[in-house]
Amino acid sequence: MPNRFVNSGEILTTANKSLYICPEDHQVSVHSLFFTNVNTENEERFVTISVYDSSKDLEYFIGKNLSVPPNRTLSFDKSINLEENDILKAKADKDVEVHAFLSALLITPISI
Repeated sequence: MPNRFVNSGEILTTANKSLYICPEDHQVSVHSLFFTNVNTENEERFVTISVYDSSKDLEYFIGKNLSVPPNRTLSFDKSINLEENDILKAKADKDVEVHAFLSALLITPISI
């Protein structure tokens, strides 16, 4: 199967949510990652983003307690590359007030 673009969205909670799990025998390049504060009380929210590296069985923080101002969006415009079975995760400081969305390129290795 050829390379293809994929999207994924989640409404964050205070527990880690898997935003994207890279399938076996693939790699993925997350091109954009957005966190939108939809809080109706005009309050700042905070997000924590991590990657689980399956090859080392370790989790690494990309950002911890990052501020998302009221009615604003925090975006990452640099690629985050994942290998097979790696997981991009996120959580917020309060349930259902931050929406997460990503766009990525799913890469299928060519067999020779």
